[in-house]
Amino acid sequence: MTLLLPVVADDSLSMEIISLAALSLGFIFVGSGNGEVASTILQVMMEREDKALDEKWGRFLSLGLALLYLGSYTQLLP
Repeated sequence: MTLLLPVVADDSLSMEIISLAALSLGFIFVGSGNGEVASTILQVMMEREDKALDEKWGRFLSLGLALLYLGSYTQLLP
């Protein structure tokens, strides 16, 4: 996490690199609901222009975020 979070938060990098780093974090922390990773990915998604998020690489940001919460709905069930 210490290596990939700065990459995701770096505005000077291309959307491709940021998205793949976010996807990697999603794979590493799948199902954990890690708040630090989630907030960093959400911050990038809010700060980027809509045009950048509409590209194919913007989907990987969403996928990385979704992987963090994969299977966490089972914790909510009785």
